Order: sequence, then structure tokens, then C-alpha cells
Amino acid sequence: MKPTDIELIETKRAGNDLELSATMNTLFVRSNTVHSEIRFEDIGWDQIGAQQSRLSQREWLKCLKEMGYGDYFVIEIPVPEIPEKPEAQEVAKRLERAREMLWKHENKEVVAELRLALEDLRKLIHVPKKKLKASIVSKIDANSPGQEEYPKKSERIDKMEKQLWVFLHIAHHTGYEVTREDAELAIMATVPLVRYFLRCL
Repeated sequence: MKPTDIELIETKRAGNDLELSATMNTLFVRSNTVHSEIRFEDIGWDQIGAQQSRLSQREWLKCLKEMGYGDYFVIEIPVPEIPEKPEAQEVAKRLERAREMLWKHENKEVVAELRLALEDLRKLIHVPKKKLKASIVSKIDANSPGQEEYPKKSERIDKMEKQLWVFLHIAHHTGYEVTREDAELAIMATVPLVRYFLRCL
């Protein structure tokens, strides 16, 4: 099954159970004790009519994971691994929950969980007044002196994180619809950025 097939199924499923319809065609040969050769009239087809079945949302998600789609979005963007550091595990759990919510089409919940993940991350990377820790700044800017009158690399990345933080608030404020596209953008932006900062700890 191709990623495009999964995407089509996911579009039609829209977060609900998956309804399946299958028809079976069988080629058979009749047993003939008189003639040793197989004649055309000995060959036939048998057809079992469409069989209806339903996979619950949970069963379908389990199937996706077993098929290897658990670690990929249907747009074929691999989910980056989170470094195995004790301080990163709570953040990693939130990212995993957000990913599961995305498969369930719980768009608002995806963005809300990602905001909490970023909140947990901020406790690890910031000093008071929401400034990046000096050790993290040093790692980001290592071998990157930059150019005069232009922001340092660490300042650019810090600005990305702050802008993402503002975007993720749409799940907690009234007046915003959180679409599937919003949820996909949020998770594709948050996971790599979180991974980047955790590697700087």
C-alpha cells in the first residue's frame, strides 16, 4: 500500500471507524475421474458477494503502525527521534500523544498538546525573562560568528521558537478554527525544533 493510498483512506475516514467491503473471486477445477487431462469445462469461477466489515478507529491505527506507517505522516515526512535524555522524556511523551491525536483527526487537541510540549521544553532551555541559557546559545553559535549588523544564528532560532509559541496558542484562544492543515503544520514545525533544542542541552 502506497502513502497516497493511506492519505485517500484517511481523507475518507475523517477520524471515524473504517468501513471495508471485500469481494472474493475463486478459480477452481472440478475433479474428473474419467479423463486425466483438464478440459475447459472443468474450470470455473466462484464469487462470494461483497462482505462488509468495520475496523474501529483503534484497530485501524494499530494496523497502520504494524504496516510501518506509525512513524511517518502520510505526506512522507519522517518523525525525528527525540534524544534519550531523562529531561526530554516528558516532552517526548507529549509529542507522541500529539501524533496519535493527529491520526484521530483531533486537530485542536494536537495543537494544544504541542503547546504543552513547548511549555515543558521552555523550562529546560530558558533562564528568567524567557532568554535562552548561555550554554545553549554557545552551542548554537559555535563556529558561526555570523555577519555584522545581522542577528546571530541563536537569535534567529530563538525567534522561530517564540513565533511557534504564539501560533500554538490558537488551540487555547477563542475565535480560531484549528484545521487539519493547522495541526499538520504545528506538528511538523514543533517536533524538529524541540529535537534541535534538546540536542543542545
